[in-house]
Amino acid sequence: MNLEEIWQNTLGELEVALSKANFKTWIKDTELTNYKNRHAIVSVPSTFVKTWLDKKYHSTIVKTLRKYLDDIKSIEFVINNKKPSNERLLFSMSTQNSDNTSSKPKHNLNPDYVFETFVIGQSNRLAYATCQAVAENPGLEHNPLFIYGGVGLGKTHLLQAIGNTIKKKKPEAKILYVSCEHFANEYINAIKTKKMDEFKRKYRQVDIFLIDDIQFLSKKEGTQEEFFHTFNSLHQTNRQIVMTSDRVPKAIPALEERISSRLAWGMIVDISQPDFETRMAVLEVKADAINKKIKSEVLEYIARYITKNIRELEGALIKVVTDAKLLNVEISLESVKQSLKDLISNNKGETPEKLIEIISIYYGITKDELMSKKRSHNLVLPRQICMYILRERMKMSYPKIGAVLGGKDHTTIMHGEKLIAKKVIEDVELIKQIEEIEQKLSII
Repeated sequence: MNLEEIWQNTLGELEVALSKANFKTWIKDTELTNYKNRHAIVSVPSTFVKTWLDKKYHSTIVKTLRKYLDDIKSIEFVINNKKPSNERLLFSMSTQNSDNTSSKPKHNLNPDYVFETFVIGQSNRLAYATCQAVAENPGLEHNPLFIYGGVGLGKTHLLQAIGNTIKKKKPEAKILYVSCEHFANEYINAIKTKKMDEFKRKYRQVDIFLIDDIQFLSKKEGTQEEFFHTFNSLHQTNRQIVMTSDRVPKAIPALEERISSRLAWGMIVDISQPDFETRMAVLEVKADAINKKIKSEVLEYIARYITKNIRELEGALIKVVTDAKLLNVEISLESVKQSLKDLISNNKGETPEKLIEIISIYYGITKDELMSKKRSHNLVLPRQICMYILRERMKMSYPKIGAVLGGKDHTTIMHGEKLIAKKVIEDVELIKQIEEIEQKLSII
């Protein structure tokens, strides 16, 4: 067998051994390019894929290859810059304003929002795989699809990537992307101008309905009624519906139960905050996109301190590049620290001590009570919320959180944090409390 046949057989085995999403993301776009002196060279599309394969799949690939190259001793992953990167998937690298609709076609899709310009990471892999499945088989796979997550994590880009993929494959498909706010405003205007029939035809005759920020249906009774009937009309005829929100359906306040249940009929996937490796990958891709060679230590500094979402991460990089250009200096660790000092100082202001103080005041308890071993109900919930925020927002380790909260065991911290993480999926009141606490924390 030649190298191509060997690698195709290897890929076939790896496809069976790995999940569909992992194979498609990390393995599919690779190629065995050389085998000499018992050393195999495999071409990969990007630095991110190379790092991930070295870290996660090195031994698996060698073991599989050994079935066809029984004397193989080592393997090396080499970046092939000519190949399109399959991991640039979930986070938008576009700097264009997504609200600019003057040049958009009638379907309102931004042509820059495609799967190829996103970066995939641990925090969004399931969402990415699900969206690709929907784009491949609209109306059949996961209908409706509900994507939820925080601000700036790529929900809108992912939503429109589905539309753009379908549009490319099926140009005749009727695709409509709108924000929930636009849907509501158009509904109100249709009532005022007595054009409800026109409104209904527009929304109920599409093949693909993509609606952003569905949480804005909250407290809009008339709009909820119209959306309910639009949803039913589309779903009953197997038209694909995809929605985004900043929370799960049951956590959207003042939303009719019949609508909430329908939003959850299909698949619900989340996009969470990116981990350090994903943030680094985003910065590398963005720097490459603007043709800037930036030292790893600089990118690591940005990734270490800008952690909330991709939008802020990209904004920080753009600020660093712009400041260096205006000041006519090279981008260095010192220049980056100067450019981002205000933003990072704000993040550093969010200390465990300040969080403990805010939670104590918020729930009317003392700091000593919060950190004590007392198990009364009025203390347990605030303590667990503190654990949750320290872990999710401040990215502290379980042992460190235990030390901050009076020397508690890390297993106790883990239990408390995971309990709140489970509750916030559906508990509207708990979500509200955490949001208020985090808002107070951010303005201190």
